[in-house]
Amino acid sequence: MEMTSYWVQKLSEGWERIVTTRYPVLVVVPSGPDKITTEVLTVFANYIKANMLNFEEKYSGRLSSFIGRADIAEEIVKTAALAPVIVTNVEHFYNKWSSSERIDFIRHVLRRDGHYGIMLLLYCDENLSLIVKEVCHNERGTVWNP
Repeated sequence: MEMTSYWVQKLSEGWERIVTTRYPVLVVVPSGPDKITTEVLTVFANYIKANMLNFEEKYSGRLSSFIGRADIAEEIVKTAALAPVIVTNVEHFYNKWSSSERIDFIRHVLRRDGHYGIMLLLYCDENLSLIVKEVCHNERGTVWNP
């Protein structure tokens, strides 16, 4: 399949690096919302035959509610047990958690296995290099900051 854009190509390259690993998780932390658009994600999802899990759409009308990190992580993994999943707009809940809870959430997702693959698109200010340094690459997924 021909890649239609630079970002679809880059996502594909990142996905190919992790999809056959024990922890097929790619946390994408773009520096701005203009880099990876909804259109790019849709093309990429079709390319890898992934489901889209958009928390803004799924929880429409309940975005002001507090939902714990364990519940969000389990929903992501449950969805990924059926097919690869691309997760977007989790910030509505993520931003309500404390700093340590946010880091624990990312660490937890990066260390999940037994699914078809997770790509989590997340806009955050946390220093995720600490997770990358403290957890061996063979024991976690990948963090990418395009």
